[in-house]
Amino acid sequence: MNNDLLSVHFAIPGNIRWNCPILYRNPRLARKVESILQEHIGVTGVTANPLTGRVQVLFLPESPITAIVRACGTAIRAALDSEPITVMPVPMPYRRSSRQARMNSLAVKDRGSSKPPLGVVAVGAATIAIWLVVQAALKVFSRSSVIAGLTVFAGSTASLVYVLNEEPSDDHSKLDRDYTLRELRRIARPYRRDLVLGMVMVIMGRVCQVATIAVAGVLIDSMLASAGVSILGKAVLAPGNVLALGTIAAALTLGCSLFDYLSKLIWMRAAHQIAHDLRLTLYEHIQSIEMAQITDANRSTYLALLNDDINRIELLFESTWASLREIGFAACSVVCFFIIAPAFAALLSVPLPGLLLLAYWLEKTIRPRYVTLRNEAGKLQGMLASTLDGVETTRAFNMESKVADWVSGASRGYRDEQGAALKIVATYDPAMWAAANTIRLVTCIAAGVYLAAGMMSVGSYLTLVNLAFSLALPLRGIARDFPHILSTLASLSRVFEAFHLPVENRNDGLLIDSREFQGAIRFEKIIFMYPAGHPVFRDFSVDIPTGQVTGFVGATGSGKSTLAKLLLRFYDPEMGHIFLDQWDLKTLRRTEVREKIAYVGQEVFLFNASIRDNIAFGLPDVLKDDIIEAARIAGAHDFIFNLPAGYDTITGERGQKLSGGEKQRLGIARAIMLKRPVVILDEATSSLDAVTEADLIKQLKESLAGRTVIVIAHRLSAVRHADCIHVIADGSIQEAGSHEELLKQGGLYATYWEIQTREETQIRDI
Repeated sequence: MNNDLLSVHFAIPGNIRWNCPILYRNPRLARKVESILQEHIGVTGVTANPLTGRVQVLFLPESPITAIVRACGTAIRAALDSEPITVMPVPMPYRRSSRQARMNSLAVKDRGSSKPPLGVVAVGAATIAIWLVVQAALKVFSRSSVIAGLTVFAGSTASLVYVLNEEPSDDHSKLDRDYTLRELRRIARPYRRDLVLGMVMVIMGRVCQVATIAVAGVLIDSMLASAGVSILGKAVLAPGNVLALGTIAAALTLGCSLFDYLSKLIWMRAAHQIAHDLRLTLYEHIQSIEMAQITDANRSTYLALLNDDINRIELLFESTWASLREIGFAACSVVCFFIIAPAFAALLSVPLPGLLLLAYWLEKTIRPRYVTLRNEAGKLQGMLASTLDGVETTRAFNMESKVADWVSGASRGYRDEQGAALKIVATYDPAMWAAANTIRLVTCIAAGVYLAAGMMSVGSYLTLVNLAFSLALPLRGIARDFPHILSTLASLSRVFEAFHLPVENRNDGLLIDSREFQGAIRFEKIIFMYPAGHPVFRDFSVDIPTGQVTGFVGATGSGKSTLAKLLLRFYDPEMGHIFLDQWDLKTLRRTEVREKIAYVGQEVFLFNASIRDNIAFGLPDVLKDDIIEAARIAGAHDFIFNLPAGYDTITGERGQKLSGGEKQRLGIARAIMLKRPVVILDEATSSLDAVTEADLIKQLKESLAGRTVIVIAHRLSAVRHADCIHVIADGSIQEAGSHEELLKQGGLYATYWEIQTREETQIRDI
């Protein structure tokens, strides 16, 4: 299969996810691919994301995954044959310096190209290295000891290879980890030069560190020897070069510190930029997610993804840098061992496969624990966010103890998972420390025997012992940093999962000529229901003329607010059509539709900014007089003028410094400022008293003359002055007419009016 079109990167039974660069910024082709795949037998769901160029296919677990992959490739080719398009590059976070280069290349490489037999080369090189080490060991140790060590080494190596090849293919946590690592490599690609430079400097620092140990041994021999300095019988330097050796050791020490500083600076600077780019990309994606996904999720979930989870990238890179530093130290120590004393290096090689087996056991055991731990952390954060947002309600009902029990339960689940993970990590650290001590002890004893026999100088002995320490200490550091890496990958997997949420195709569709747009609206035989909900509209039809005020009333849950959501294309109906003038809403761009509508909801959102900025939200270069005029029409100018800072008053987070009625009037003023041909007031005056509400609606009717105004209200006083009032019940229009006409009919509207006026009369009497 041509991997320029398709590259599978994550697959488990019942769920396959793949990169498809050709879908990027091609929503029409994405929908075509979805429709073709949905007809395939065994496929239960398809989501093609034109924002990221990725596709997720859900299918029956018993369906062969190879057949599903072939169906994916066939669907892409069929879609291309039916609709030629321009191939766009795969999106990724970028730096300005290399943006154009990345924009001219696809991120998916052809995996079917021929590769050299690296496995054969590696096995051959390993065989030669083992043979040379064995020959060197036979010169120092007895034949039986060498055979025993070789047997242990071969057995543990075979066990390691066996367990790696026997990993279950349906291990979801492993697949999540592999997928996360692939995505991290993708987003880090623009910074690979900095990351590689950082790794090179890490290795150079470790070379300097190990060289310092070797020079220290030579320096000791230089001071003790009378004829010359040698390591295991090999002449190195003439006596008396203590000053030169000391200078070299000092330079190596300085170089080690300098390389460490530069490597961490470069490495972490790249990590910060990667986190920044990923946060902006994810935020842009969340802004484009379908409204059904936004409303179904807790707000704290997305906040945790954008803040806590992405910030853990820095911890991941810091732990990875530390692990690379330790691994580089160990690797350089091993190389130095093999150069100085191959026979003693054989002693260190024997336990290495066993240590790798131990690391594999930890990673396999703790990986699913960290996935569960992050899920519990998300639940706890959501519980804390929701209970803090509802602190007023909690206190009003004297339910502090009950809410504390809820938080305690969520915290207890998180604590228990932490304890389970800790038990595993706690066994790994002592095991690694014991292995490190064993390596040092064996090296000290073996080298000590040769020192006592006069076959090794004091400097060589100290060099080998220090190298043994250099090899053992990194094992402890890796044991410390490795769990951090695993836990961070579990967190980041949640971030990359969010990129698979379906997004709106906001720029797909026709444009409207504003000069021809009048603002007439028609709902024609609409059938709609929310996901996993009951039907809201059944054969719903209504005409909303241009330039009139049209009211919609009905019982709670009748679908009044749903009309606004359908007009704004937050949702699309299952059947039927919605027309703006002569244009079918489904054929228009979402951005184009929303630019024609000014919407004010019951819950007006105000940013933590000045009243002036909130009224003029999204409008550059607005005159102060225009803002004041809009506030006058909305009935907000008087209370704003009486505030200490007037229009410069900061509203607070979500407008918490203002009352509900004040926020609603600011929302109406914001809609007036937009000067759009269609205005929707969805329970926008519910926080006002009935008299103020009726006066405001009457004033708006005069001020918004010529615009199409839709007033959605539960309280009938808000629609009393509307040109036409529609009563919604049982998913359709039951009555329509002016206020006086509906009262004469004696139907639902008259009943609602009688009930509400009677209640208001009783309240006034009280």
